[in-house]
Amino acid sequence: KTKELEEGKATLSDKTKELEEGKVQFEDAKSQFDKLVSYEWVIMPRQDNGSVQGVSMVAGIMDSVKWAMASLFILVGLFVCYSAISRLVHEQIIQIGTKRALGFHANEVSAMYLSFSGLAVAIGLVASVALAILLVQGIMNPTAMNQVSIPPFDPYFGPIDLAVVGAVELILILLATRFAISSLLKRNAVDLLRGESTANVKEHWYERTRVWQKMSLFSQTVVNNCVNDKRRVIGTLVGVIGCTALIVTAVTLSGNLTRSLDSQYSKVYNYDSIAYLSEDSYEAAGSVALALYNRGIASAPVFERKMQVRQDDGTRSLTTLVVPTNDDSFNKFYHIHSTSGGEAKIENGGLWVSAAYAEHQGAEVGDEIMLTEFSGKAHKFRIAGFFDYYLLRQEFVLSQREYREAFGEKPMPNALLVNLDGADMSRTREALAGAEGYNSLVDDKENAAYAFNQMTGIMNKVVIIYLVLSGLMALMVLLNLYVMFVQEKKRELIVLMICGFSTDAAQAYIYRDSILLTIIGIILGIVLGAVMGAVSLFALEPSMGYFIKGFNVTAAVVGAVGAAAFSAGVLIYALRLIPRFNLTDINRF
Repeated sequence: KTKELEEGKATLSDKTKELEEGKVQFEDAKSQFDKLVSYEWVIMPRQDNGSVQGVSMVAGIMDSVKWAMASLFILVGLFVCYSAISRLVHEQIIQIGTKRALGFHANEVSAMYLSFSGLAVAIGLVASVALAILLVQGIMNPTAMNQVSIPPFDPYFGPIDLAVVGAVELILILLATRFAISSLLKRNAVDLLRGESTANVKEHWYERTRVWQKMSLFSQTVVNNCVNDKRRVIGTLVGVIGCTALIVTAVTLSGNLTRSLDSQYSKVYNYDSIAYLSEDSYEAAGSVALALYNRGIASAPVFERKMQVRQDDGTRSLTTLVVPTNDDSFNKFYHIHSTSGGEAKIENGGLWVSAAYAEHQGAEVGDEIMLTEFSGKAHKFRIAGFFDYYLLRQEFVLSQREYREAFGEKPMPNALLVNLDGADMSRTREALAGAEGYNSLVDDKENAAYAFNQMTGIMNKVVIIYLVLSGLMALMVLLNLYVMFVQEKKRELIVLMICGFSTDAAQAYIYRDSILLTIIGIILGIVLGAVMGAVSLFALEPSMGYFIKGFNVTAAVVGAVGAAAFSAGVLIYALRLIPRFNLTDINRF
């Protein structure tokens, strides 16, 4: 038994050694496996999926376009409606007086014009449905389907939407109509039967100035025409302002998107590509940087890490955390301009956040922000400031010291900011292929441009729609006003020509004040268009976007030229009526 016990102990000892050896082999194998396969995973809800967020962004843009266009057209349309109805009722002032003298109540007279406006709204709704199907939906829907792979879909408006829009439009137009006729309905029948009171009997203040005394009678008459016929002046101004504002808004939308992309790669980024490393180390960064340097290409090492940040609506969005590993070279490639105008110093501590987060999440300097790793571990940071950043993504910048304190490790470079400055991308990739630690070279500007092109593709369609509607407004509103003005002044124009004035002089009697009103309308339209352009851009911004909303000189020039061309075209058409006047018609007035 003693001998059997000793043999058992020896066997146990051998098995124990084998077990220890097996543990060592297992640890070695596990270590080798971890080097080959290293991954983190997290359960992501549907709304945090990148593809879903992309579709939501396009849908949000389309929805914002809807409200941006609607707000502008409602604003201009109400002014046009008020101007047209006001002019109509003052032209029919004697008829209104006759109805009141015959015993019609004010509400009965008002109902006639309200019915007229209601009928116009009904016809407008039918025309708008046809316009939406043929123009808007025919342009916007194919654009949306090019951005996202979805099957054809039904018209985006239905009976309920049409009823709601029609009801709102009817209420607004009826209110504008009621407001336009309210002053006349307060006057008694005898006063109305006298017709429109003339303002010429009262001397204007400017008629006592020296400048006025030096003006010719012809010029004085033109000025008084503008002062005395306020409804025509307002109507013309509204038409020109609306036409100009539509053009300026449209060009601002498209132009400022392009300006935003250009500003990102001229004012914020001094690089256009990123070289990614296969391992996080200074040796790999140095090897790739040397290969770039040998081709005359400068670079700056950084550490990049993808993280998640929670939005106010509860969803999570991706952000890139950038940590400079060489402050001197980083500052040459990445310019952090504080949105407050002050100097941005990342070494003073805190997290510098791209401007879109402040604009869409209402964050302020000093607030705390939570960044989450894909493993679920969260890190809290204090916001040190916000910087100008115009790409359709979020980017945060953190100093080395802050990163080391928060994550407990020193950031090692895993990417190089590269300024190719026109160097051939494919040849540069071939040159880097042999560098130790090189993984890939990505054209960052081209990738950003692709995302912007998706938006500008939509915006360009909006520009076309705005320009078409601007032309229709000029054609219907301004042409109507100019033709009515020529007809109203027909007697005066015939008198001028009988007294020896040429046809050109008679036409000048009409177009001089029209040119002045057009200039004033263009100036006011540029201001309105710039404001509406900024508002529309803010509405179009996705939660991760921040666009330049400043004044666009090109949009102002295009708006001025376009509105002037529209106005000149319809004015020339209206002036063609004057040479056709029969001088004997003077006895028919």
